[in-house]
Amino acid sequence: MLNPIAIFSVPKVIVSHIAFFSLSLFTISTSILIFKPPKMSEKATEDHILSEENLQLSKALRDLSDIEEKLEKIDEKVNEYRINITEPVYDERYEVISRIPNFWKTVLQEHSDFADFIPVSDFKFIDLIRNIKLSMLNTTDYSLKFEFADSEGFPEQTIVKTFTICKDITKLKYTSKLTDEELLDMSEFGFLTSEPVDITWPEEYDAINPIKLSTNTKDADFKKNYRQGMKTFFAWFGWTGLKHGKEFPNGDGLANLFMEDIYPHCLKHYIEAKRDIEDERGASDSEVEDDEEDIDRFNMSVMENDDEEPATKKVKK
Repeated sequence: MLNPIAIFSVPKVIVSHIAFFSLSLFTISTSILIFKPPKMSEKATEDHILSEENLQLSKALRDLSDIEEKLEKIDEKVNEYRINITEPVYDERYEVISRIPNFWKTVLQEHSDFADFIPVSDFKFIDLIRNIKLSMLNTTDYSLKFEFADSEGFPEQTIVKTFTICKDITKLKYTSKLTDEELLDMSEFGFLTSEPVDITWPEEYDAINPIKLSTNTKDADFKKNYRQGMKTFFAWFGWTGLKHGKEFPNGDGLANLFMEDIYPHCLKHYIEAKRDIEDERGASDSEVEDDEEDIDRFNMSVMENDDEEPATKKVKK
């Protein structure tokens, strides 16, 4: 008969292997439970935080850029709407101004910023401008129409000059006087340009009219007269915006002055100019009255002295 204990007994070798295997599993499990990742150094931690902050900042800046683009589109739509609703009103104002004598003469003669762009000798011809009309072609481009009355040596004429924004700096003829930063801004934001238009110059300006000047560029008078002619208001109509230093100076500034200030606010400038003229006239009349009073007092003094008898001289005995 078999011994039941013997049946279920396990050899010592097997028992020892089982015990070793169990101990190994316990050791591995314990190691997994107590494992900790290595600590990051302080510098690595700071770099990690900065990296996270940079990512957040970069995302915020991209979001801001997207918002700015949306705002620019809204501004453009607002400008388009403003142009559409104001254009008929400006047309109405244009008709009314045509009935006011010397309106633009008064505005331009008293506008100090306009006087900075042209020589004093031009004002006798500026006075011949009967009317001006600004037409917006879109939110950036526009045209200016000038109606001139005739005068001796100067014909009646209407001139329209158009101005557009260009971003292609390769069209510039002379760039030596422009800095790299200026060129970069011009390519990014654009610059004002215009096609030259024909205008009949006053005969008085024949000597400085660039079109009529002699082609002898070595002549000292040629350079002097050419430069003088290029500073006149009539040279501005030939301005292109592509020949820096070789055409009417600051032509874009004069164009924008008309577009942004002189034309939209012409009534304000007219009223201010009329007030200044009246003040000057009042001051002048007051000075005349004071002078007349001084003359009257002087005359009275002379008459009183004439009425007095001269003192008799004592005769020596």
